[in-house]
Amino acid sequence: MQWGRGLFRLWVVLSCLWLIVAGAVAVVDWRDHGTPMPAEYCKDVEPNRVEGCEEGQRKAIAETNNRRIVTVAIVTMPPLVVLILGIALWWVISGFRPPEHSG
Repeated sequence: MQWGRGLFRLWVVLSCLWLIVAGAVAVVDWRDHGTPMPAEYCKDVEPNRVEGCEEGQRKAIAETNNRRIVTVAIVTMPPLVVLILGIALWWVISGFRPPEHSG
């Protein structure tokens, strides 16, 4: 029985499922909570005036981009962490095996 190959295939399947589900949730979140309305950042500007609100628009876009970066990290990190932990655990366990003698 080849445990390494089987566990790696299990990791691939679970990672794909994770990425599909977490990616779908992220897309829905991005669609529902797109770029914040500049009005939230332009409280001191007269209504219907866009000229004085460029800084507010920049802040809104920056916050949206930061949120998307965090979301991408949250979606991709769990499979990578599990892979790294699995490789490390396999390495530690293989250190306890007796050496194979070729001869």
